[in-house]
Amino acid sequence: MQDPVATSARQDDDAIAGLEQGHICKAYGAPTCLFQQLRMSADDVPTEKQLDEAQSADILVVPSTLLHAWDKSNMTDHIGKLLPKKGGNKGPTRVLYWRDGAPSKAPSAQAQHEFDLLMGHQINAAIINPIPFTGARALFGEHAEAAADKITTPLNERRGNAIAIINGRCDADSLRDQYLEELQRHMKVDIYGCGLQKASEHKFGELPKGEAARLAFVAQYKFYLAFEETIASGVATAQLLSAPLVAGAIPVHLGSPDVEKLPAPDGSSKPWYVSVLKHESPKALAIELRALMADEKKLAAMVEWRKGLGLESNLWGTHNGPVSQAIADLAWDTDEQQPMDFRAKQLAAPKQQQQLQGQAGQQQGQEQQASLKNLKPAHSEEMVDVTAHRRALCSLCDEVRVAKLKASHPFKPIKPQLTREEAAAKLGLPAEAARVRRKVNDDE
Repeated sequence: MQDPVATSARQDDDAIAGLEQGHICKAYGAPTCLFQQLRMSADDVPTEKQLDEAQSADILVVPSTLLHAWDKSNMTDHIGKLLPKKGGNKGPTRVLYWRDGAPSKAPSAQAQHEFDLLMGHQINAAIINPIPFTGARALFGEHAEAAADKITTPLNERRGNAIAIINGRCDADSLRDQYLEELQRHMKVDIYGCGLQKASEHKFGELPKGEAARLAFVAQYKFYLAFEETIASGVATAQLLSAPLVAGAIPVHLGSPDVEKLPAPDGSSKPWYVSVLKHESPKALAIELRALMADEKKLAAMVEWRKGLGLESNLWGTHNGPVSQAIADLAWDTDEQQPMDFRAKQLAAPKQQQQLQGQAGQQQGQEQQASLKNLKPAHSEEMVDVTAHRRALCSLCDEVRVAKLKASHPFKPIKPQLTREEAAAKLGLPAEAARVRRKVNDDE
């Protein structure tokens, strides 16, 4: 039987995050999985050789930006030639790769129609970029231990009400700057970044540097305002899924409406965050937050999920396959490229497989690689965390898992993010809030 292949298309200026060419999956249980790169231009017609390579692959990964460029230029022939109609016996599994960021330039629903799986940062993707999620090591590890006295302080005893830290773009399309300014009219909020508040107005002074020191600082607050740059389906970053959880604060999230489909980090249905989108205005949100602060039991219930968890816990581990897989991918040790114990039981790295003792251990190692040993794919681009991203991408080498994902998480077209005008109406802000303002640097 000939080894199957998988290929990725890309533009010169738009590589796919976390991939290099070659056998990059050796450390992840797929030593013969070969990644290659298929360079294509948004303007030029694919050559016959490129089409042959794409059609002979088992997996074809296409960046959303390349698809959008073809769609915008009415180059629908490119899409049709690369992506044979669904239901055929031949042709690759088609994966739409969405780079980190919001779908401000989403291809049309028609252009997206021929894909089988979504791979990207969205929490509703079949294969999720794992970086936004926090793992047990972050929640209970070295930095958390150093700030334990602050993190374990009951919420009703914390001196600060709410904190917002803007690390990204100022005057973002979610209108978070404008929303925060309006929210300040109704409750006390300390805002760091984008010049939205004078340093003299901050309750506890300047934001310290150093992860442990900043963690202890944030842990002085009851609420962490986790406001994304955009409002779009599936968009939830470390603003929600990491920073506030590690500090033991309650996340107040502005971003994706799909977050409500996520359970609490312990896998339960316990309340764990407050959604901005469920409130008709900043004033309405302030009323709920003030009511929570006045009710010690309800406040404590929002962090009840933390009880019983520890360094070896698998957060969100009881949720659907893609989320569980993302957490497992994130758990790999970046330096050693070895999985933690719970992940080793599922797919051990070669170094660990060599340590398996006896005939039973050897048989286990062989079984773990059985569905992966013959596959080939193709791709490219550096990542924020190469290990976690690459591990997620290497999961495409498992044809059994890919088949299950196609059945359990079939592709659904991604809608564009809300425009500034739509965001203003959704958030209960005046229409003038949508007007673009001057960009403010963080140091102003």
